[in-house]
Amino acid sequence: MTIRNTAPAPEGRILARPDVSVAATRDGAWIGGSGSSFTVRGRGTHLLVSRLLQELDGTATARELEAGYDEAARPVVGALLKALLQRGYAVLLDRAPGSGPEPAWLVRHLARFTDDPFAAARRLAGRRIAFAGRPSWLRRMRTGAEEWGLDGAHTEFLEGRDGGERLGGRDLVVLQADAWSPEALAGVQGALRGTGTPHCVTGRIGAGFWAVYSDGDAGCWECLKGLRAVVGEAVNSAEENGEGGAHGAAESIAASALLRSVVVRAAGAGEGAPDPWNALAFDPETLSVTTHLVGQSAGCACRRAAPAPRAEAGGGASRVVRRNVYAPDDTERSDDHHAAIVASLSAWTDEAVGPFLEVDGAALAQVPFGAARAAAVDPALGRFDATVRTLSSREAYYQAALNVLEAAAEAGAGSGRAVAGAGWTRDEALYRALLRTAPLREPPDRGAMEPLGEEETVGECARLYRYILRRAQALGIAAGDGGLSVRTLPNGLFQAVADGGARSAVGHGACPAEAAASALLGTVNGEGVLVHVNPHHTEWEEVWKQVAPPGGAEDLAPPFPLPGGGDAVWIVGLAE
Repeated sequence: MTIRNTAPAPEGRILARPDVSVAATRDGAWIGGSGSSFTVRGRGTHLLVSRLLQELDGTATARELEAGYDEAARPVVGALLKALLQRGYAVLLDRAPGSGPEPAWLVRHLARFTDDPFAAARRLAGRRIAFAGRPSWLRRMRTGAEEWGLDGAHTEFLEGRDGGERLGGRDLVVLQADAWSPEALAGVQGALRGTGTPHCVTGRIGAGFWAVYSDGDAGCWECLKGLRAVVGEAVNSAEENGEGGAHGAAESIAASALLRSVVVRAAGAGEGAPDPWNALAFDPETLSVTTHLVGQSAGCACRRAAPAPRAEAGGGASRVVRRNVYAPDDTERSDDHHAAIVASLSAWTDEAVGPFLEVDGAALAQVPFGAARAAAVDPALGRFDATVRTLSSREAYYQAALNVLEAAAEAGAGSGRAVAGAGWTRDEALYRALLRTAPLREPPDRGAMEPLGEEETVGECARLYRYILRRAQALGIAAGDGGLSVRTLPNGLFQAVADGGARSAVGHGACPAEAAASALLGTVNGEGVLVHVNPHHTEWEEVWKQVAPPGGAEDLAPPFPLPGGGDAVWIVGLAE
């Protein structure tokens, strides 16, 4: 960035957030925080920024800070101060830390999470907090709480024999999981939820220590244990956990990380953070703390009512048919839709707790077909995996996730609803559900089919079909013309069969070439994996004029909780 100073100096005392750091670059300085960074250019900038950050302790105003520099440097200092404030690397205070009842060190710590650390410190001082667990754990919590100033009259340390009724009514309750049996702990959590008491459960799972804040819409300790078990991490028993020895040092460090999170939660300092989380994990091997989102697992007693199906929003990308491969004339609203899909998948993916453990193609060859693998878990439903190969890496990434959602939805729906279709719009979900039911309702009838003719392979769809055919031939999966035959179904779909290679497959589409391309893609994908070719139409309204929409479609909630909500994806259920 170029340093300029044109606006008046900000009023108030300036405090740098404690996670801000600076590093020298070849032509200036890099300035970074926990979630972003920027660079400034200029000779000596690194030394200037380093000195300035040390001085931003909340005791001086912008004018006072600038006065400490020579006249030539003052405009640069003023511009840096404005940049740090505008980008969220510093906060403005109406008074200096330590000038009131709030401890200065606590104000500076809370400034990492909030723009008003004084208010957060006051909230923390008034919170009623209870720690409930075994005596040895309570001693560790009490020692740490004293260091954080949580040893006042509002903080209690209770042996974990009490039910949730006695623990309720506080601002925050922290439970040691080992102090109760699984059944008793579930009862305590249920009682705390019933009284609306925010609470956290902490304990050891496998090699690491975990804590989950299971109030509100978050999952509970049983949800977390179930997710880790499906992922492959066993939950240790109380005897295995032990009370000291090799585990003692790690438990002490984990307790410190837990107490830091308790301080932030109790102070209300993390509300509205850009990266929401309700669980943290401490790895004793790397001494690292990571944050995660744990949702309410399907079938768990803590799960509240499933969200009501929503109506399709009109306009925008909701009615645009996604292109199979990127084209220069893709509209801006289509680009926005791609960005929303990628952002949602990123938010839903967490290799430790899911629901998606991965949606990635980095380990797969991307030639001759784009490829991606998706995996998701739920304690009640199990694990679901899908690998997709199709026209582009982007489309493979999207459709791998859809296949996993469909498999999980069918597993959770039971026998009353045999087929599920998922999509990034409701139209796409309905179309995929139609494609899944098509071979069940209209099994291939080779006697009624005709060889795919040249006149049926023209235009963009034909180019896609021929591209896939050449790649399948190169792999030795298809021979000659792929042995393709096609027919029209009563609902307006086209059905194609690829019989000319190592594998036979059936495909469907809105034109003969699309059906043929889908059939060929079926030969390079696994059994049960649906890889569709998007219709050649521009709008879904045009698709449904040609193809009859299936009757009896029912909108379903996502089969497992999706962090940040499931508004980006649609799931439609059809009877077989």
